[in-house]
Amino acid sequence: MAHLQGTVKLYAVIGIDGMPHNLEVISSIDPALDNLALQAVQQWRYEPYMCKDVPVEVQSTVEVNYSLGH
Repeated sequence: MAHLQGTVKLYAVIGIDGMPHNLEVISSIDPALDNLALQAVQQWRYEPYMCKDVPVEVQSTVEVNYSLGH
């Protein structure tokens, strides 16, 4: 995509179900790549974070790296 590279940083809440919620771009490269990063991370699944054997929501920063291959 237009020879762009870099890192899109997203804010996310990882739910007790392991799914990312409330995704927001906090560091942008390009609107098209930002949108692709949001779409990709929405499909990711995490092991729920545990506190005393109880799943809890956590706030997190997620990075999606774009680099040009050689």
